Amino acid sequence: MDSIFWQKYLEPLLADACFSFFPLSRGIDWQEKALQAIEKAWLSCAAEKPGFEFSVRSSLSELLYLLHANRPRTGQNRPSPKALREQERLKRMLTYIHEHSSLELTVLKIAESALVSESECLRCFKNIIGMAPIRYVKQYRLQKAAELLVNSQEPIAAVAASCGFQEMSYFAKAFREAYAMTPSAWRNAHRRSSSPESPSSSKISR
Repeated sequence: MDSIFWQKYLEPLLADACFSFFPLSRGIDWQEKALQAIEKAWLSCAAEKPGFEFSVRSSLSELLYLLHANRPRTGQNRPSPKALREQERLKRMLTYIHEHSSLELTVLKIAESALVSESECLRCFKNIIGMAPIRYVKQYRLQKAAELLVNSQEPIAAVAASCGFQEMSYFAKAFREAYAMTPSAWRNAHRRSSSPESPSSSKISR
């Protein structure tokens, strides 16, 4: 904590209420670069090639600097109390989703986790992250499944169930739509690409 990195860059971000929750959009240049830095760090962790920790640290340093350089200054574009309340409610709902993603989730259950109505739940998701809560649940589950397929030895059906997909046919269809390949093909491709013999790292299919 006595380093210049903490004092000049990291601590101000952690203390800034604007960054308690901050969605990133690919339609904004610096935010696109921030998302690319996150993706690079994730891919480096997944591949675990020799020295990957340096690559991860470099990508996260780039991310932190972009956030630091582009955060609103005091008195400029500060969120209103209403916006801060909305962000806090969404944080609670996202935390609930992440902690209960293997269970059946409904808009009502998600709304109740933040003590708001279903209509307020829908409004918060639409205003801040631009999608309905159930769509976010599906996207999060698929992302989690993609990670588990690469990083675990569990059968594909077990991975699907642990991520909240009770029907294999639905899981396979949703996964193929999201990643342009079947779950088994994803597992095989990414395990090969992350092996020491592989000449190149994997890419996330969109």
